[in-house]
Amino acid sequence: MHRHIRYIAPVALVASLWTAAGETSDPVLSGRELPAEVRNDCAAAVVTATGASSCAGDDSYTSRWVGRGTAGSDVFVVVRTPCVDGACRAWLVQRDGAGTRMLLTLTGEFRLQRAANAYPVVQERTPLSTDYVRYSRFTWNGSRYVRAETRLVHNIDGFECGTAEECNDAARAALKADDADRAVRIWQHVHGVAWI
Repeated sequence: MHRHIRYIAPVALVASLWTAAGETSDPVLSGRELPAEVRNDCAAAVVTATGASSCAGDDSYTSRWVGRGTAGSDVFVVVRTPCVDGACRAWLVQRDGAGTRMLLTLTGEFRLQRAANAYPVVQERTPLSTDYVRYSRFTWNGSRYVRAETRLVHNIDGFECGTAEECNDAARAALKADDADRAVRIWQHVHGVAWI
C-alpha cells in the first residue's frame, strides 16, 4: 500500500505545478463558451427536410485542447459535428479570463504543427474547384494569425502539381511510364495542349 502512495504523490505534485489555481490539467471548452462567430455559423447551417438545423446545442461541436496560449490562456480547435459532407468549418479558439475569442477560421482540411511559440502553425488544404486546390500556411505573429504562404496547385484526376515546370516533369514521367493518357490530361489542363 505504501508503495502506491509514493508513486501517486509525485504525480499529484507535477499535476499541481502544471496547472494554475482553479484549473484542471485537461481543459474543456463547452458549447456555451464558444465565440459568437462560431455559434452564428451554426445558426446559418442548412435546415434539413424535417425542418431542423443540422446543428443545435452543445453536442453540435467537438473541441480539443491544443495547448496553452499567452497569459495563461488555453487554445482549442473546434469542429462542427456531425460533419456530413466533409466540408465543415473548424476554428481555433482561445479562452482566457476575459472569455473566448476566435483566432482563425478553417474551411478545408487542416493540420496543426508545433511551433516555437505557444500557437501552432496551421497548414490548410482547400479544394477551390475540381481543377484547383489552394494550400495555405498560417502563423502566429504575436497578436493574431496571418497567412504566411499560399500556393495554388492544379488537380488533374486526383494528381496535384504546382508550377508549369512541375506539371511538365509529371507529364514527362507519365510518358516514360507508358501512360500517355495521363500526360495528355496534364498538358491539356495546364497548357491547353490536347496532343503529344
